[in-house]
Amino acid sequence: MPDNRGTGDSADAEDPLSYRCDRLVAPVLIHAGALDAAPTPEVAAAGSQWFPHARVIVQPGAAHFPWLDDAGSFTVALSSFLQD
Repeated sequence: MPDNRGTGDSADAEDPLSYRCDRLVAPVLIHAGALDAAPTPEVAAAGSQWFPHARVIVQPGAAHFPWLDDAGSFTVALSSFLQD
C-alpha cells in the first residue's frame, strides 16, 4: 500500500520508505532502458539501495519502455529473474 509523505498516514515519521523496504525479503527487479532519459539507468540503479535483494538490469538499446523497444530481450530478462 502506498505511503505518501505529508499525509499523516506514515507509520514511521523518520523514513517510512526505508523502514518498509529494509524489511522486504522478496527479490526485486529494477529494469531500466540504457537510453532512458528519466529516470536514467544510473538513477534507476541507485534505487536498488532501498531493497536488500535487488537485481538491476539495464537493457541495451531500450528507452523508457524496454518491453516495447525489444520485447524479446525484456522477456528473457524477466523470465530469468522469475526463475531465480
